[in-house]
Parts: sequence; C-alpha cells; structure tokens
Amino acid sequence: MPEITVTLGESSFVRQMDEFTTDPRDLLEALGQDAVDVSQEAFLDQGIFDKHNTWLPRPVPNLAGIFSDVNENRIPPERRLEPRPALRDTGGLINSISYQVLGDKVRVGTSKDYAKVLQEGGTTFQLKSNPDFDSGINKFISRFASRMTAKQIEKVNGLKDIGLLRTQHRKRTFLDYNINRAEEVFADVVEKVFD
Repeated sequence: MPEITVTLGESSFVRQMDEFTTDPRDLLEALGQDAVDVSQEAFLDQGIFDKHNTWLPRPVPNLAGIFSDVNENRIPPERRLEPRPALRDTGGLINSISYQVLGDKVRVGTSKDYAKVLQEGGTTFQLKSNPDFDSGINKFISRFASRMTAKQIEKVNGLKDIGLLRTQHRKRTFLDYNINRAEEVFADVVEKVFD
C-alpha cells in the first residue's frame, strides 16, 4: 500500500503547539485531512503542488483498459477512446485515500493494490485468459468503429495477437505532502483553539 507519514517531530510549529496543548490529536487530524485533500486534488488538477509535477494524459485508445475489459468479458466502454484524465476511471482510487492517526504520526494512504505502480511508476502485466477475447475485441470495434481512426482500429485489433500485455506506467505522484502546508494547517488549528 503506498502511503506517506507526517511526523510531528521537533519542528518549530510543534514546539509552539506544546505551549497551548499537550494533545496533538487535533493537529494530526487536521494534517491527515489536509493530506487527503491534497492527494485528491492531484487527481482533479492532474498533478501535485506545481506545474513541474503535472501528469501526462493517458493514451488514446486506452489499450490497457480495453485489454482488461475484454479479458474480464466486458465490452469496453466508449471512454476508452476518449482523451481522459490520468488515473481517473471508476473513482475507486481517489475515493480510497484516507488517513489514520498513530500516536504522534498520521499515515495517509490507500488500500488499493494497484496504487503503488501508479504512484511510483513501473510495469504491470496482464495475461490473456478469456477464451472469447478475440470476439470481445471484434464487438468493441464493431460498436465504435465510426469513432475510431484506421490506426486506432489497427492498434485495438493488435491486442488479439498479444498473450501477455506489458504496460509501462509513468510515475504520477498523488501521495505527497509539503511541510509548508503543515505549518499553514497548524496556524489554522491554533486560530481555532484561541477563538
């Protein structure tokens, strides 16, 4: 499970926090929720923190998605032919991001097994296992041929000749946290305490 951990440690804002409370739970809860918000915003912004960390869009057609759908005996949806944001398909990953307070730390992560390769980049493999795979590809092409170029049809048809699909995933950081944000969250928590 990919995760990040924010530790209070000995930073200046933690020493300031000690002046008004001995229980850091409110701050940790606020940091955890903020880290979840930052991670979820990365899906919407297609990058995290700045323009230097923007995600490249997914390829069109989405051959890995088409392969997976047909392999699981589903006709791929039309969205497999559309330029769509990276890491956004069913909403399962973005909605799985959560946090947990553990003593003087807060852990932010996801339980989705596939998240690690998306966060860090890497290679995945899909073994063709559906005996009706070629028929599923033909149904997909028949349904959407009018929306596809000849080159796209050729690429999708090419999936029939692949027994093991190798997909190289680009690194798309969505779990990250910036200490400057933690200091802003701390200031908000202090403000609420003294109001």
